[in-house]
Amino acid sequence: MINKETIQVKALSSAIETVKRPGFNQAKTEKERGDVAETREEDRYVVRIKVFNPESRTLYAYGEARRIRYDSASGKLILGLHDGHLDEDSINAIHMRRPRFVSLEANTETEIKLALPKVINRIRSAAERAGGPISEQLNISEAKEIEVEIAHQDTPFYYNPKVSMAKQLKEWGSAVTKAKYRVDSSPKTKK
Repeated sequence: MINKETIQVKALSSAIETVKRPGFNQAKTEKERGDVAETREEDRYVVRIKVFNPESRTLYAYGEARRIRYDSASGKLILGLHDGHLDEDSINAIHMRRPRFVSLEANTETEIKLALPKVINRIRSAAERAGGPISEQLNISEAKEIEVEIAHQDTPFYYNPKVSMAKQLKEWGSAVTKAKYRVDSSPKTKK
């Protein structure tokens, strides 16, 4: 098990893209639904991260953001592709789902694509609310700087039902690579 930063983030780009997402088929019977899967298109804030694995063996990394933090005042977006922030004793830790992982082949560059919503909701603290709304909307597609934190390891993640998922993911993700990038003032739109 590696405990130090090994992979290298070589580049990062972001754009508003139209992405096909699974939709809800409202047909009532199986015959009406048929064999065609329902999909819908929606605009997403897509962040592409190019990661280089300098090792002579395959490494494995998180392939999805597990925590998104955004400071609208500074325009800083932090994407945590790890579970190091979790409290192993919290109620959320019990109901965690397994993250998506990607293989990083030896001596190659791999792209990790994150299709994020353009706007996220942040639950405000009780002091911030003071009788006001419970949440606020944050437009992450207006980010001026993106920081990524990517957990990686030299072995794939295997779930052990005898140990909590949160504890296993925190131990597995002990090696985290961090990188910061400035983004263009206006997000590009791709179709």
